[in-house]
Amino acid sequence: MNVSELKINRETLEEARVDVLHLGGGIDAHTFEQLDTAIEDIFYEGNYNIIIDMTEIEYISSAGVGTLVSATAQATQKGGNIVLIEVSDPVMEVFRVLGLITSLRIVQNLKGALAFY
Repeated sequence: MNVSELKINRETLEEARVDVLHLGGGIDAHTFEQLDTAIEDIFYEGNYNIIIDMTEIEYISSAGVGTLVSATAQATQKGGNIVLIEVSDPVMEVFRVLGLITSLRIVQNLKGALAFY
């Protein structure tokens, strides 16, 4: 998979009323709109509780970070949460450098993320 490709698989956890987006590849200037659209589709359906599984994300650019920050703000405004799980060390370093560790909800795994709901 090229870093410029982004794979998104959506799973709905009915009992928790949460949508999970499983991501793979890279989130950059060429792919961030795919992520933005996937999140907006969930918001359009009236759900503002999303877990984003970043297990297979190899790279994130400022465009990708912007999408996550914006979506988190929108969800919070509507009483929801966006929680990131399984964030790789390189992506976590980007969040650290940008000072977003405390702004974004980042937990180790799905079990930890479900505690928010």
